[in-house]
Amino acid sequence: MLCRNYRAACDEERVPPLLIVAAFVFDLLCIHPFRDGNGRVSRLAASLLLQSHGFEVARYISLERLVEESKEEYYRVLKLCSRRWHEGKNEIIPWWNYYLGLLRNAYKEFQRQVESIEARPAKSDLVRQTVLAQVDRFTLADVAALLPAASPQLVKKVLAEMKKTGKVRLVGRGRGARWEVIR
Repeated sequence: MLCRNYRAACDEERVPPLLIVAAFVFDLLCIHPFRDGNGRVSRLAASLLLQSHGFEVARYISLERLVEESKEEYYRVLKLCSRRWHEGKNEIIPWWNYYLGLLRNAYKEFQRQVESIEARPAKSDLVRQTVLAQVDRFTLADVAALLPAASPQLVKKVLAEMKKTGKVRLVGRGRGARWEVIR
């Protein structure tokens, strides 16, 4: 019945999908089909249903953790909204507000993570900055030691590009060769 009602609501397209998913989760929690783990099952179902409607945030942000962080509010709203649920006379709007707020927080956290990644300079930029900060002559190994996250191959590639553009030059040959920044 729960799944049939969900599908019918989706097919009618009168109610926004996020509200339908929130109502499905709420009804599943009220049905309480398992002795234990109903909350986890509801969040797994929510992740699947959200993805089926094109909302991918649950792939990247743990709804489980966000519920845990707001569990007092979660239980308060669940208790409030489940009153008279068996009679079909319960209030759902506070649950929708809670659930949509939870999803908004998930998207905000996801946005912060994406912005954090975008704000980080690329490894090749880090190599360039490190090379340009060298005062004395240096070796490839010196730069690699300063940037353990950058592979020696990347350091070689960046140094070769910088040599082509005239920003650094190689002095000497073989084991005694050193790089220097052209100022």
